[in-house]
Amino acid sequence: MTKSQSNLMLALLAGVFGILLYISFGAGTDEPAKAKSVTEAQVAGDPREAVVLNAEQHQFALEQMRGLLVTIRDLDAAETIPDPATAIELARAQGPGSGGKHPDGFHEALPEGFRQMSQAMRKSFAGMADAAAKGDKPAYQESQQQALNTCIGCHETYRFEQQQSSGIID
Repeated sequence: MTKSQSNLMLALLAGVFGILLYISFGAGTDEPAKAKSVTEAQVAGDPREAVVLNAEQHQFALEQMRGLLVTIRDLDAAETIPDPATAIELARAQGPGSGGKHPDGFHEALPEGFRQMSQAMRKSFAGMADAAAKGDKPAYQESQQQALNTCIGCHETYRFEQQQSSGIID
């Protein structure tokens, strides 16, 4: 990986991490987070589609994204050393079917386009593992770029919102 590619990856990771922090901590305001309708969010300058999740689903989604960022960071380190065995293991761990047990209703809460992007990204990680196992650096880098481009495309298209509880105690 060239120095400029490494710097670009670090900048992308920092941006995604910043977005996650922004989402997780209510955009840094003192006011309680309020779910906005798509129209209100668009007026506020955020045209992304809202994916409204309950608290458990929301936390799961954020943990999954943080896990992907950690894997990308660790893959970069494994490539720098170089350590193909670690790269293969890391990439396979994010491949298809690796998301763990999802909270009830999680898949149903996700738009079809989001699910397709998630599947494409997981397939890109599998492609990275396969390429690393073959020692095919160009194919590895191509799969890596596909994964990153899918992550970026998803963050440009969707945003997570947590359902607000009704405050009613049963």
